[in-house]
Amino acid sequence: MRKVVFILLFYVYPEIAWATSTSDAVNERIPVRNDEMEIHWQVDCQATWLQLRSMVESQASCQAEPGLLRDLQLCSFIYQPPGEESSEQSPDYSGALDALHDNQCPDIP
Repeated sequence: MRKVVFILLFYVYPEIAWATSTSDAVNERIPVRNDEMEIHWQVDCQATWLQLRSMVESQASCQAEPGLLRDLQLCSFIYQPPGEESSEQSPDYSGALDALHDNQCPDIP
């Protein structure tokens, strides 16, 4: 029975026989709008950025709460995904994370 199913699949979907690698398919990004990702991950990136700016202006140190760091990481993934050009319309979430990790709050734009 398995042999019959395989033969049928081979004739119905011949590209299965010629497929060499699916590694590129694993790295595909699902086409979802940024606002939909924010809703899914329950993060408000604009509010996160405002919270970060407020923290930088009111503190002398760069000690961010874990929740703020998590939200910045999610916003970085949403608006500045690896391998894609960053939009100049959104804040530099990745740069802000780097500045926080290096204790360089004045470098946050």
